[in-house]
Amino acid sequence: MANTDYKSPDALMRHLRDNGISISGSSQKQQLINTGYFHGYKGYRFFVSSSNRLPFTSYNEINATIQYDTKLKSLLYGKMMFIETALKNIALNTIMSEIDSSSIYDMYDKAISSYKNAPAGTREDIKKKYQNNKLNLQGSIQNAIAHNDVVYDTRFKKMDPSRPMKQCLILEMGMPYINFKTIGDYIILICYYLKLLKVSKTEIKSSIREFEKITREYESSVNPNVSAISIHPDLFSRLNILKNSI
Repeated sequence: MANTDYKSPDALMRHLRDNGISISGSSQKQQLINTGYFHGYKGYRFFVSSSNRLPFTSYNEINATIQYDTKLKSLLYGKMMFIETALKNIALNTIMSEIDSSSIYDMYDKAISSYKNAPAGTREDIKKKYQNNKLNLQGSIQNAIAHNDVVYDTRFKKMDPSRPMKQCLILEMGMPYINFKTIGDYIILICYYLKLLKVSKTEIKSSIREFEKITREYESSVNPNVSAISIHPDLFSRLNILKNSI
């Protein structure tokens, strides 16, 4: 039986035009092919929730949104990996000093519950749970996993950060509020960690300016009705506060 759900690039372009989005020519056709209709257009046509559709009028705006998200991930990835590695090493140093050993295997065997050192008489299913905990920790230390998901609208957030964390950022970074509903709050959080880890002010401010630059470029590439939804109105004023707090 033929797959009636499949649409050729030309048919997808007609579908977009039927839905009020201008798209034409070989260049935009190739962009659609490269980014994909399902991952590209369908993934970026809304902000946070599928019920909050972005009022795109041109495929250029969709492509600009995809490129903005890509640049944002490129900017954040290195910083996040640095922070993760630093925090893990700080934690490891603390654990190793507490167990009085220089062996990484002692850390795993003595400081982390495992199958081998489960208490005598422990049920088999509990032993397996201990072992899984050990393997999960080893995996998280040894592997850095990058997910090519939409980032700029914070739809990745699965839980609300704690109130003490929000209050800490408000006090330490001089912010009027923190709610983690926009990507700007995550930029603030990353800069806070970089500051704690003694990264130079020059490097941190350079990252903030790069974020400002790519966001301004994105803002100028979409119509005002889109940018009013995707860029918080006080983002740039809060970034100025952030730069002064570094």
